[in-house]
Amino acid sequence: MMKLHKAPTLVLALGLQLVPVCRLACVTQTAAPTGFAIVFRWLVGAVALLGTYHTVSGASAAISGVANTNPPGPVTTNATGKVDQPFSYRIIVTNPGKDHAQDFWDAVPLPPGLTINTNVGGDGKITGIPQTAGAFPVTLTAGNVNSDKVVHKDITITITGTASPPGIATQPASQIVAAGTDVTLTVVATGDSLTYQWRLNGNALPNETASTLKLTGATAAQSGVYSVVIANSTGSVTSDAAQLLVVAPPDANAAPTLGPLALQSGQIALMFARAAGYRYVVESSDSLDASSWTALTNLPPAYTASTASLPQSVADTPKRFYRVKVTVD
Repeated sequence: MMKLHKAPTLVLALGLQLVPVCRLACVTQTAAPTGFAIVFRWLVGAVALLGTYHTVSGASAAISGVANTNPPGPVTTNATGKVDQPFSYRIIVTNPGKDHAQDFWDAVPLPPGLTINTNVGGDGKITGIPQTAGAFPVTLTAGNVNSDKVVHKDITITITGTASPPGIATQPASQIVAAGTDVTLTVVATGDSLTYQWRLNGNALPNETASTLKLTGATAAQSGVYSVVIANSTGSVTSDAAQLLVVAPPDANAAPTLGPLALQSGQIALMFARAAGYRYVVESSDSLDASSWTALTNLPPAYTASTASLPQSVADTPKRFYRVKVTVD
């Protein structure tokens, strides 16, 4: 049993131990507070020293649901969206804290096409383009790395509607160009939330996923058959083939080999072979000294070499000369 003559000493020691606490508790006091007030104010000070409240560190923190962000809407446990239409809902936590850089979120399992950033510091948004209609049960999760408390909430995400299937209004066009020319291939498509994938000779071209394919300074190696696959959640459609022929500037190799002249039903027939991709302009003159020649025809380019016959009516002129100009469109 403690002796009474030691009581003053024990009381003094206890008082010295409580001085820092009282000093913290009474810093704003102008009058001596009651014992209850001292304890209460000390507790408030202790909370301040421990740091700010975090997202779910409060005893009453909980997920109340989700809210539409575009346009802003009320908190709900039944989020709604449409197939192939933008979806954006944010997870809502009651009694949120201030240290949002340490928040983390999750939502599983999400309907196809929707995602959420699960990294620390995420914004708690569920976004994307829904791909499938239906009612999807989803469990939400919210927490903060500075708190042991993690809260959950079960909700339903309901997706309605169906996507309009992809279609093609304008097909990409075939082209013949000179080497070094910039080339643009374009498709005009219809449908909801379309994706594009261009192909060359049946092989997918990396990173070519827009409605327009651009080739800067095209080379002969880029000649070939181009097509584009257009898709959404309902399926896909492939465009018609567009043939691209990239040819070098005309040189001796592109010069035509002229064949013999012949008379066919009162007309002169000039036969010659032409190389693919070049345009041939046939001209005639009655004299090699003539300053001007008369164009007979302008043969369009061909994707494969061919032979052209150029009939011209026989006239009274005793002689006639022919030449061929070769160009690239």
